[in-house]
Amino acid sequence: LIARRIREIGVYCELLPYDVSPHFIENFKPNGIILSGGPDTVSQLDSARAPEIVFELGVPLLGICYGMQVMAHQLGGTVAPSSKKEYGHAEMQQSTPDQRIFQGLPSSMQVWMSHGDQITGPPPGFTSLASSENSPIVVMGNDKGMLGIQFHPEVAHTPQGKEILENFLYGVCGCQPVWTPGNFVSDSINRI
Repeated sequence: LIARRIREIGVYCELLPYDVSPHFIENFKPNGIILSGGPDTVSQLDSARAPEIVFELGVPLLGICYGMQVMAHQLGGTVAPSSKKEYGHAEMQQSTPDQRIFQGLPSSMQVWMSHGDQITGPPPGFTSLASSENSPIVVMGNDKGMLGIQFHPEVAHTPQGKEILENFLYGVCGCQPVWTPGNFVSDSINRI
């Protein structure tokens, strides 16, 4: 669903498994990377992890739900089971509304949550950019273009989800639309 939303926005993207080779990722030359959600928990030793190269490439990175938790865990943050699991609508409050990911969006937004774990301590260099009643860190980021969001912008239940994805793609990654209705431009402009 994330890949579909990105393509609907007009940005070329490919969906790759978590165990794709670092060599493939490097040769793909992405303008940005999105780590998707999933049913795992980072506390399980055999759960999916991101290839280390996604943190080393120096391109913008967006972790969505489990992708945010993986990012936090692998970069030295703390992830723990939530005392209250969130499934459904939640009110997100921005703490730093000048962030590019929030460009043009209200300081308070309805978002769709679906998680049992939460970030209790961000990795070094990351700060909390938004919170909810049940989660102190709903959005986190650093000054290198790495962002994590605990909610799902790809679902219709997050009313401004498309704008959040557009802000990441255009504002953070610097992508350009590869097509407009009836007009294919190029897939060499950007890769997500």
